[in-house]
Amino acid sequence: MKMIEGWCRNWWRYWSVKIQLVCAALTGWLWFDPASLLGVFNMMPAHFRGLVPASALSVIGGVIFALNVATILARNVHQPKLEQKDGAP
Repeated sequence: MKMIEGWCRNWWRYWSVKIQLVCAALTGWLWFDPASLLGVFNMMPAHFRGLVPASALSVIGGVIFALNVATILARNVHQPKLEQKDGAP
């Protein structure tokens, strides 16, 4: 895995990273404050609440948080296919 050149100077400039940081902060807050997540869960219509067991809420929050952090890390990985010219396979 090769990192993008100058990633340590430029990572904070990417909008994708800024958006993912906000998402990670929000999902982290919901992960550590389950009362907020349960409040949202209780506002859902009853037929949707029946589809998601209450015990799965913390797992869902953890998966979302991990995906957000993984997106930030993946943004900084060098992707050689992006450097190919148009028309190249």
